[in-house]
Amino acid sequence: MNRYPGWVNVAVLATLLLGVFLALPNIFGEVPALQISRDDNQPVAEQVRLDAVEALSDAGIEVTAAYEEDGRQYLRFAKDDDDNGVQLRARELLINPESPVLNPRQYVVALTRAPLTPEWMRNLGMRPVSLGLDLRGGVHFLYEVDLETGLTQSLDQALESFTSILREENIRWRNPRRTGDRIIIPLQSAAKADQAIDAIRGDTQDFDLTTTEIDGTTAVVARFTENQIRERRSLAIQQNTSTLRDRVNQLGVAEPLVQQQGIDRIVVQLPGVQDPRAAREVLGATATLEFRLADVNGDPGAASRTGRAPIGTALYSDRNGQPVLLKRDIIVRGEQLTNATAGFSEGQPAVFIDLNAEGAKRMLDVTKDNVGNPMAVVFIEDKQETVMVNGEETRRRYREETVINVATIRDTLSNRFQITGLTSLEAKELALKLRAGSLAAPLYIV
Repeated sequence: MNRYPGWVNVAVLATLLLGVFLALPNIFGEVPALQISRDDNQPVAEQVRLDAVEALSDAGIEVTAAYEEDGRQYLRFAKDDDDNGVQLRARELLINPESPVLNPRQYVVALTRAPLTPEWMRNLGMRPVSLGLDLRGGVHFLYEVDLETGLTQSLDQALESFTSILREENIRWRNPRRTGDRIIIPLQSAAKADQAIDAIRGDTQDFDLTTTEIDGTTAVVARFTENQIRERRSLAIQQNTSTLRDRVNQLGVAEPLVQQQGIDRIVVQLPGVQDPRAAREVLGATATLEFRLADVNGDPGAASRTGRAPIGTALYSDRNGQPVLLKRDIIVRGEQLTNATAGFSEGQPAVFIDLNAEGAKRMLDVTKDNVGNPMAVVFIEDKQETVMVNGEETRRRYREETVINVATIRDTLSNRFQITGLTSLEAKELALKLRAGSLAAPLYIV
């Protein structure tokens, strides 16, 4: 016998019916789709969706549904297109560097899976439950942050900054270098030691500064303070985590997990990702660029044979293994890049580079005084390999630095310019790695 008031029974029944109604989107399943978003996270206009659908239709690719959701445009394909590669062909068509339907500088086209929820349900805001990695499948990455290499890179950057400061103060030095965790700058005049320390300390308070005698020469020695070491390690983890989140956005993954694990590791989970290779390339990209003036007076061959570069220069190799002499002063670093896209210039593959205000000013100042001189682009990538040491597998980390382009400066450059001399595939890969964002320290998959 029912002992509850009638209104309670009605409320329970209504709740059950409402629950069943709200759960309806989960019964329709998913199909392959493309997600179109803007690189600046602004809403994508309806006209973009219409243009994409028209281009795909002209190419014989059927879009079964096209709609907007949360400021992004979705193009849905038939369920059996999983086996026909339609989704991949559609994406390639929309962002083809030779004749893109969508400007790759503005839009990100990501592979995804979209629910077959009817339009009237979507209009009511009804969505299926987002499945995690355990139910939906996907990709799981565990990264280790190389904090020591990050500190070393910071010291190398500080060394260049210090020598520039001393040059402006007319304090002469010889053979400055980084040795382990120290920066050593031998001075030509011992009387300038206090002035040199004051000049460096006026620019930064991050270092312990002392003087010492090295081979009868007074040298300024700089080391990070203990607080700075702890702070920089913490910031490296935070920045790398933030950078990985930005890179995940390029993949268009719903509800990803990116978080720190332990002292120096970051875990990334990407539910529903269909292309693990592309995800790995985007997330693990550590490439960067440096722009340097080429040395037109030195002999690269002689420097290569002796292993000694002239003062003020550094010895590099191009992609063919030929030696190249470059000036030590760096014009622009990779972290000053704001965007990089692949395309074509006068029929040749090119990478179009955008710089921030600081990089643009530096590029303008240097190129203005060096029109007619050659400038080189150095491609830098941190890598890792497994080697056998005493019968045990050991991971060895190393850095590859290759000159990918040397070109004469024809005119002053500023915040936007291009790199040529690459194949179409090389241009696409370089733009992808540079656009992925700057890492504070190298990442390695463990």
